[in-house]
Amino acid sequence: MELRIRSVGGLDGEMRESLYRLHAAFFDNCSTEIFAADLAEKDYVITARDDGNLVAFSTIKVHDECVNGRRTIFLFSGDTIVHPDYWMRNILCPTFTAFLGWTLQRHPDVPVYWFLITKGFRTYLLLPTFFKTFHPCPESSTPQEIQALIDHIGRRRYGANYDAARGIISFDGAQDYLNERLRQVPAGHGKSRYITFFLSRNPGYARGDELACLTLVDRSNMKPLTLKMMEFKGFAWEP
Repeated sequence: MELRIRSVGGLDGEMRESLYRLHAAFFDNCSTEIFAADLAEKDYVITARDDGNLVAFSTIKVHDECVNGRRTIFLFSGDTIVHPDYWMRNILCPTFTAFLGWTLQRHPDVPVYWFLITKGFRTYLLLPTFFKTFHPCPESSTPQEIQALIDHIGRRRYGANYDAARGIISFDGAQDYLNERLRQVPAGHGKSRYITFFLSRNPGYARGDELACLTLVDRSNMKPLTLKMMEFKGFAWEP
């Protein structure tokens, strides 16, 4: 397995086409224009290739801004897909977690947050898997100061498409959405309180509605597995 973190600016045409083909294989209502626009505004892309074939990727944007007089770093995850044949191999998470560690090293005195918007319950499950505290969650209501951050970033990035009352980013079906196979909750998984919570908070996920989530990227908020993954070195960094 070949794992890389690449600068979006350094991607060649062949890789951009490979990214789109993999994305379009598992999302409906895709367009090359929307995909290209989303990719262009990101900074990095994590890729996984097996025998030369692209099998997974995730895009990342690092946003540095002042919030309430304090410098704050927000990481945004964009288009992400892992081919279903590789779901059980956990191929992207170690590299993404190593990227979190790199970000913390670069900004040791600045709060770092992962702003995750998700239209899939599998992506939402990353939050309880790797972090102790995140919002929204089924265990507790979102603290006022965290909700204010979510609303600030939601409005700043998505404008009128962000519904603060629901914490949902909606494009009224104009964006892509998971195909029918990936939208279905597998038998037995419906008992998960996190999946149940996600479905209740984001009933429009099947048409592409995104649930806005936030977690503090800090060692004190990471589970032991996350801390271990931050030391992962099995990838190449391609500027």
